[in-house]
Amino acid sequence: MHPLDKRARLQELARLLGGSEVTRNTLANAKELLAA
Repeated sequence: MHPLDKRARLQELARLLGGSEVTRNTLANAKELLAA
């Protein structure tokens, strides 16, 4: 296990939200969640 940088954290959250395909929408949703 290792810590994720900001970009990797965003990508992983987007993947969890949208499945295997990361889209602009899933990235936007992930950014919104991380900003909250």
